[in-house]
Amino acid sequence: QALSLGSEANSLALQYGEDQLVALLGIRSLETEYTPEGDAALSRAAALGYPLRELKDHTGAVLATAFSPDGRYALTGSHDKTARVWDVATGKSVLVLQGQAEVDSVAFSPDGKYVLTGNGDGTAQLWDAVGGQPLHTFTGHGAGLTTAAFSPDGKYILTGGNDKTARLWAISGDSASENWGRAVLTFTGHTDFL
Repeated sequence: QALSLGSEANSLALQYGEDQLVALLGIRSLETEYTPEGDAALSRAAALGYPLRELKDHTGAVLATAFSPDGRYALTGSHDKTARVWDVATGKSVLVLQGQAEVDSVAFSPDGKYVLTGNGDGTAQLWDAVGGQPLHTFTGHGAGLTTAAFSPDGKYILTGGNDKTARLWAISGDSASENWGRAVLTFTGHTDFL
């Protein structure tokens, strides 16, 4: 049985490169009894390149990813209308941001305090990165967003969408000020979506 499992694992490694199945069969072979085939299968599986972490709580396709500035957190946006913040060290979801539309773009602010989502309904949403509270919704695009980003100094947000425009939004200073959260520039001229 050990020989059979080891041989099957080696065959799969050569044909398909399915690292997890190859590793499991190799381990099972070696647990049954040591064979050179089981040992070789496990060595091949190790060379196939396992992911460091798998982030698997979304129920729809993952459409966007980003890292926090300090690299401790990963951010994902999904067709399931959520963005999730993940602890990179553990692979655990630490925050779920529930939106109203698919999340096509995600970004952390340069200081890591905020999360930005660009959504399929044409809005961008600013969130508190620690508690997950929605802080502001940016509206004005005529179609779904394809990208959203912070400026390097964290004073602006830039969004681009299927309406063939990009918009620059002011977010510096006091949120009660007149320009905060408003589109200060609209860039036109593209002939296709961004």
